[in-house]
Amino acid sequence: MYNKNILIADDNIDLLEVYETLFSEFNSISKNIEEGFIVKTFETGIYLLEYFKEEVHKGNKIPLVILDMLMPGLDGLETGKLLRKIDSDVIIVIITAYPDKISLESIKAQLKEEIYYVPKPFRPKEIYCLVDSLLKSWNKKFQIKESEERYKVLFENTGTATCILEENHIISLANTKFQKLTGYTKEEIEGKKTWTEFVVKEDLEKMVYQHKLRRVSPHEALKNYEFRLIDKEGNIKNIFLTVDLIPGTKKSVSSLMDITEWKQTEDALRKSEEKYRTIVENIFDIVYTYDINGKIMFISPRVSYYGYRPEEVIGHSFIEYVHPDDIEYVLSDYQRTIDKKVDTTTICRIITPRGMNYIEEISRPVVDKNGNIEYIIGVIRDITERKKTEEELHRIATAIEQAEETVLITDKDGTIQYVNPAFEKITGYKKDEVMGKKPSILKSGSHSNEFYSSMWETLEKGKVWKGRFINRKKDGNLYNEEATISPIMDNTGTITNYVGVKKDITKELKLEKQLNHIQKMQAIGTLAGGIAHDFNNILVAVLGYIQISRYDIGDTKTIQKNLDHMHRACERAINLVKQLLTFSRNTEGEKKPLYIGNIIKETLKFLRPLIPATIKIKENIKENSHMVIADPIHIHQIIMNLCNNAAYAMREKHGILEIILEKTIFTSEDSLLSKEMKSGTYIKLSISDTGHGMNQAIKERIFEPYFTTKKIGEGCGIGLSVVHGIVTSYGGVITVESKEGKGSTFHIFLPAIEYNVIPENIKPLTLPKGNERILFVDDEEDMVLEIAEKILVKLGYKVVTKTSSMEALEFFRKEPDKFDLIITDEIMPEMKGSELAKELLKIRPDIPVILTSGFIEYIDREKVRAIGIREFIIKPFDINNFAAIIRKVLKQNARL
Repeated sequence: MYNKNILIADDNIDLLEVYETLFSEFNSISKNIEEGFIVKTFETGIYLLEYFKEEVHKGNKIPLVILDMLMPGLDGLETGKLLRKIDSDVIIVIITAYPDKISLESIKAQLKEEIYYVPKPFRPKEIYCLVDSLLKSWNKKFQIKESEERYKVLFENTGTATCILEENHIISLANTKFQKLTGYTKEEIEGKKTWTEFVVKEDLEKMVYQHKLRRVSPHEALKNYEFRLIDKEGNIKNIFLTVDLIPGTKKSVSSLMDITEWKQTEDALRKSEEKYRTIVENIFDIVYTYDINGKIMFISPRVSYYGYRPEEVIGHSFIEYVHPDDIEYVLSDYQRTIDKKVDTTTICRIITPRGMNYIEEISRPVVDKNGNIEYIIGVIRDITERKKTEEELHRIATAIEQAEETVLITDKDGTIQYVNPAFEKITGYKKDEVMGKKPSILKSGSHSNEFYSSMWETLEKGKVWKGRFINRKKDGNLYNEEATISPIMDNTGTITNYVGVKKDITKELKLEKQLNHIQKMQAIGTLAGGIAHDFNNILVAVLGYIQISRYDIGDTKTIQKNLDHMHRACERAINLVKQLLTFSRNTEGEKKPLYIGNIIKETLKFLRPLIPATIKIKENIKENSHMVIADPIHIHQIIMNLCNNAAYAMREKHGILEIILEKTIFTSEDSLLSKEMKSGTYIKLSISDTGHGMNQAIKERIFEPYFTTKKIGEGCGIGLSVVHGIVTSYGGVITVESKEGKGSTFHIFLPAIEYNVIPENIKPLTLPKGNERILFVDDEEDMVLEIAEKILVKLGYKVVTKTSSMEALEFFRKEPDKFDLIITDEIMPEMKGSELAKELLKIRPDIPVILTSGFIEYIDREKVRAIGIREFIIKPFDINNFAAIIRKVLKQNARL
């Protein structure tokens, strides 16, 4: 009794699974093997050999062994030799990738016995045919005779669909698998169905021919072939058929194996092969194979990129195309690949019909089972453009490394990825100390969160941000930076990095501050000289309107008109005081939309008494709806400086000082535009004199700091440089036209904006009123409390006034529910208004508090709002605004 196993050894696990699937239905192929064969697979020849020895030792014969030629440890050839020494009857089938005759004869000679081979790649039917034939031969050799019962068992358990066909095409016997394959029952098939009913029409003719031929000339008829079967449900299946006559009869036995999945797999493999062939032929990179001598065996069509056809280079040595200067190290890399059997990446230049190109070549040796290199496979990628880019980047990197400005690069989240040496020099931080950190390590606390939020909002929109930072060095010292931060985007428009270029302007700002302070002090002297004159006019107007009102007391409309004039005169006095305060504090004013014309008129009123009567002032201020964003004090500085200079140039004779204000429009073609200016609408201010003028040499230097043509003690040479700095900081341009003996004209261009301003008229006293209870606290009893109480009572409120913070606190503590609102001045003895508010809110958290003050700079709005103060009123307060704010706060509190 022999063992019914077919043994298979292959180190490819995926192929072993294929074999197991293939031979799981092997019993359909051979009709002579009792109960079919069970496949056992092994990953090495050694494991198979050990199993074979054990079975032979038990007395079991194994008819057939399938071996892969190339396996680790013990290859197919050596395993076959050892198997033959143990049992010379075993059939050896070698699966080999060397199908040439010379190699096969060598294998046979070494085994000294007949062997069978199947070349790779193989089709399933080839294995079927060969194994079937070999098993039949093996069965005949041992003359196995089967009894009828065993025949029936075998018939039912062949592992494939099997049937007996009569000469007239009737199916006389069908096993269970045949029934399952076709979908019909045994009763529906046997003696009733013909085999032709199951065949697709296109395959029927050839099968009928083979059926007849088999009964006339059996040796000429095919025993194995494929056809398509139609089952009961109409499904079409691919079948591998094994058919033969039963000896001594006209009947035939047919074994049908469903290979539909195999066909699908085969088709998928074919498509996969076509896909990868298409990829190799169409990818941008060049795929090649060399022999060990460097001769080109294969090269993909992409070689046409360099002006070659594949057939032109195949058979040539690759070194023929390498640049002469690179041959030595290219050969060294190639030899390393051969000697050490390792992958190698080489960058070199090649000479082609289209010139010189840079390539990157990746080579890999393909080694056989004996460790010998069969050939070299690799990929060539053109990197000419990359090399050019790398060279350009190197030049840029060198420039950045040597720049005096700080260069800082972050990722999209703001994490520092690069800083240049200038950053280290200015900040005191070493590169390693800041890499991976945020630029916030430089924060000084001088900027608000809103400042940084606004900056990030601009950058995240993909826009460039420009501005100034006050940052802190590693040693704790503060410094000023002028920065431009730009987003870097990829091809899809997605921000990947940010790059900041920053300049340390600490020294420049200190100098500028000093110059501004000197200029401001000069302006204060001029301003003070004109204030007395203008205040006399204001007082004359106030007193005059009051006296007129006494006579017109019976005419209400006339009195109201006079009072309006008095109101405007008082507002003008208030504005003058604000200007004086701004000057005295030595701080920057607020940039806001304004009409320059109003400031020009105001400044000329100050200047007129100070300019010699021999100089005539002409003004031509054209009214329009355009304004500029500027600090009024800066504009005042510009006008005062240029007008004083003009008056100085005409001091020795009669002359004309002319001021013209008009709108102008620039386009991109205008030669006057500087790179900082954009096309658009500008306000043009021209200040001309008929003085002695300037030559070209002086014109070229007039905006330099400390340059002056005045005598010692008459000027310091900082005025025009300050004017130039102010104008350019606003995105404007200042130019000068001058000829010796003809006078000079300065033109200032500032970007204009459209800004509709409602003319300021005295509002009628239709005031919002109420009836709530208010506690008013101020230490100025005569000037503030008296008028405030009258106003509040006039508005309908019930008022209690206190001149002491402590007195007000104790009064409130006794009756906290008596009041609906507290109004307190900030600057008071004993306790400030904000401190009083804090204590009041401890007693009654819901009481609304309004803070008043004549000094806005003393109030930290964020801080006092955090205390719980609802609103602020700046003195002197307008009755309309005063009434509106009180009503607003009371309404808000009512909703809480």
